[in-house]
Amino acid sequence: MARKEKSSETAQDGVETSVDDLVRANQEYAEANERLTRELDAIRSSRFMRSGSYDTSDFQVGQDGVRQFEGDDLVKVETRTLDDPVMKQKIEMEAFSQEPVKIEVHKLSDENAPIAFEVSVNGVKEIFTQGETKVVKRMFVETLARAKKTGYDNVLITDQHSREPKYIYPSRTGLRYPFSVIEDKNPKGRAWLEAVLRQP
Repeated sequence: MARKEKSSETAQDGVETSVDDLVRANQEYAEANERLTRELDAIRSSRFMRSGSYDTSDFQVGQDGVRQFEGDDLVKVETRTLDDPVMKQKIEMEAFSQEPVKIEVHKLSDENAPIAFEVSVNGVKEIFTQGETKVVKRMFVETLARAKKTGYDNVLITDQHSREPKYIYPSRTGLRYPFSVIEDKNPKGRAWLEAVLRQP
């Protein structure tokens, strides 16, 4: 009976020793973690003088690159990253130009005008026919909107200062291939087309 009690105490002592080791190891871990946190804070405070400030050496400065001759001019080969604001704008403009727009090409009153005509943008061709309704990429709509023709009248007037007769030549600008937009799902489409049409 005495032997059993002794082995029971030994077993209990062994468990207590094991728990003590775990507690001690846990305290050492907590102390090491606290020390490392202090060291990290010290490193940060040495680089950042106040909250929200940062050092410019952490960022890319300028756009270093290669220069090469194009004819007689030494030009820099332009390289941009996707987070560059100019690159973002170019990507957005490219996506905008690829959007589908449904248009109707008007029939022309000029009997000599071709029934069908071709429009090319960056080597990509699209054929249009008078009176046709079709869905095309916005880049073709822009080309149609920029295909303008200007006519001039001659009007005889009296000069207000000299009272002498003189001719003036008022201009009238219209589209070479008039069209209507039937559907443009982008809410910015109307304002964009108005801006393109206003340009010379």
